[in-house]
Parts: sequence; structure tokens; C-alpha cells
Amino acid sequence: MEPLVMGMVNFDFDSKTATARSSRNESLISLLVGKQEFRTLGFDSKTVSGARTQFKGPGTVNGLSGYRYILTLIDGQAGRGGGIDRFRLKVWNEKTGDTVFDNQIGAADDADPTSVVGDGASIKLP
Repeated sequence: MEPLVMGMVNFDFDSKTATARSSRNESLISLLVGKQEFRTLGFDSKTVSGARTQFKGPGTVNGLSGYRYILTLIDGQAGRGGGIDRFRLKVWNEKTGDTVFDNQIGAADDADPTSVVGDGASIKLP
């Protein structure tokens, strides 16, 4: 599968529904890029450190399982958040290791995100 190309990306993110209890049944992210659709299948881990939250877990691309993701978020309005909401999403094939989407290509998996959330959307983390 060819890597997804980042252009204008629309995504839905809701951390309130993705609790540890419901994380296996609820989609944390739905991302549509061109004709490619990525959906999370909950999350395996959630790490919070100040304004930064990182989720890791399984997902599907075009309905096919076998993908993993890392979603890192910075709440710009939180203490030391820098005033700007930012996100990074990386999706890869679990078997081959091939990256199919990354809006911060080449960055380490634990790097802070640099993509700004725009168009009036904002990140609100618990």
C-alpha cells in the first residue's frame, strides 16, 4: 500500500469516549485522506505528561486490520502547552513495518507534534 499523502486532512478525535473500559469498542480517530480511511480500534496505552498526551493502539486502513498507530497531542491551552494545539499521527502496517501515514515524517516516535490544529478546532484533553 502506498503511503497516505498529507494534504488537507479532516479527522475526528474524542478522548472522552475512549476510556480504558470502552477503548476496545470505540473509535478514537477516524481519518480520511483521499480514498484511504484509517480508524482506530481503541488504544492499548495512554501516557499523559503535562500538556502532552500520547495514545498507542491498533487500527484499520480501508477496513483491513493489522495496523498500529501513535497519536500525540499537545493541548496548547494547558500549562506549558505553548498556546497552540498540535497533533501528530503515525500509522504503520504491523507485519511489514511500512508507514502508511505520518504527518511528521522522519521524527522519532516520542517527538513532540508540530502540526497545528486549525479551522477553529481545538484539542481538549481530560
